Amino acid sequence: MELKRIIIKPTILCTADCVMCVNRQDLYKKFAIAGELTLVEWCDIIDNADRLGCKVVIISGGEPLLYKELPELVSYIKSKDMLVVINTSGHGYDKNLLKMICNAGVDDLSIPLYSNDEDIHDGIRKTKGAFFSAIETIDFISKECPDTKINSQYFLSKLNYRCLSEVLNLCIKLKINKLDFTYIEGDFNHENLLNATELTEYISEVIPKVTNVIAPYVDNYREIIDKLISLHGTSVNYLSKGIYQPGNTLPCKRPSEALLILCNGDVLPCNMIEYTNQRIAGNIKDSTLTEIWTGTKLNLFRDTNFPICRMCSLPLYTKIKFTYYDI
Repeated sequence: MELKRIIIKPTILCTADCVMCVNRQDLYKKFAIAGELTLVEWCDIIDNADRLGCKVVIISGGEPLLYKELPELVSYIKSKDMLVVINTSGHGYDKNLLKMICNAGVDDLSIPLYSNDEDIHDGIRKTKGAFFSAIETIDFISKECPDTKINSQYFLSKLNYRCLSEVLNLCIKLKINKLDFTYIEGDFNHENLLNATELTEYISEVIPKVTNVIAPYVDNYREIIDKLISLHGTSVNYLSKGIYQPGNTLPCKRPSEALLILCNGDVLPCNMIEYTNQRIAGNIKDSTLTEIWTGTKLNLFRDTNFPICRMCSLPLYTKIKFTYYDI
């Protein structure tokens, strides 16, 4: 069984207070007490991941650009010939550090655009100025680090569902490489989930606009539109309750391909565990990554389907890849 990728969070420090992170806060509070892993410990994790066959390292957070040793960490990961992806809000960072990181070999930089409207984007981030900072960062990377691919992310919610076509238009204007579309997760209180009426409006009014926007730039746009119209095969009733996999009775394959490693050393089998703070597979300070990967806890998790798995939106991720033709 090969470990294909790891998602690491070297810091939980952040420049935003996003609505989708509210259920992670209890987990993050204990990190302030436990402390963060050192660069040496992260390099040891990378060594173990390399031996297990890992080819992709996704660096997230918190805001990873607040991690001062990120250039050194990226350089070490690249020395193992791994692909490096960084998820960043594009807000509240040091531009010199960002340029150093890109020069160290970052392959992809993912900067979410939750709306084309600054008030909506900033409202989701709960941070004034976040939208224009993200746009400025995209422009900066395009000019200063042309070898780094710029991607974006968007989640569908009550807050921004009418904006999807405009967000895609903005991505095209900015020459974004791809946008990862998904549904809001971790909203256990259903505060920002679309209700049945809003989902119906999304299908009938928003998606036709999306079709017109992406058709000239996305080679497989018909396949993508089919997924969006069908709500990825999930009913309006289930989606309005945040249930993305209602009929899923089989164990998920993701814990057999990837791991999430938090700044205190906790190793999680998937991102849904980050919201619940339960069923943690182990901690790097107590065991090596190899021991955790082959250990009893993780193997048991792989063979089990938990109720919270129904609320995971990861299998519904849709990559919208743009192609730009020179005319």
